[in-house]
Amino acid sequence: MALCDKAEQKGMKDWKVTFNTRFFHKGLNTTVRSGNDKYTEMNPGDTILMVDKFGNVIGNGRVLSTEVLNVNEWTHQLEYLLKFEHDPVARDLVGLCQTMDECYGGKKEWGPVVTVILFWVD
Repeated sequence: MALCDKAEQKGMKDWKVTFNTRFFHKGLNTTVRSGNDKYTEMNPGDTILMVDKFGNVIGNGRVLSTEVLNVNEWTHQLEYLLKFEHDPVARDLVGLCQTMDECYGGKKEWGPVVTVILFWVD
């Protein structure tokens, strides 16, 4: 049985995720997305095709897990996960809020529920 067939049997799939920066480190990375929609369907082992905002491929990652958090209620958990944020600017709450405002068009356009994607980059 081919590797792709085994992955399909486990429900694994590929995801294209757009990133505004090309900063990643080897090992554990996180990225924060507004809401709790499509990214909560990611499963451990799914592949992430990382692309920039122009559609250029940056690299690949592997989903470890996703966490849905309300930033007003789960601040300490979010602060911990931000230590592994791929974008150095967003590795604390102030930087995350600035980054999210830029990405989503202002404070009222994102959150308070966010999905944190934990992923591995080789």
